[in-house]
Amino acid sequence: MKPIPPQELIKLMERMLNFPFPQICRHLVACDILELLEKYGAKISQDLARAVVRAEDEEALMLLRELSS
Repeated sequence: MKPIPPQELIKLMERMLNFPFPQICRHLVACDILELLEKYGAKISQDLARAVVRAEDEEALMLLRELSS
């Protein structure tokens, strides 16, 4: 995986801070992070992407734990 340039993280933070409501959807943030990781070479499974998009939190957490082990 290629290093993620700080500017990319700053753009992601700006997107979160510009969200039109005082709360932000955690699933939107998770999708944005997955997209950024994939852009820089991380292998994101369809199962993980689907679980995040569908707000299947337990499934997504299980798949993330498998990635980090």
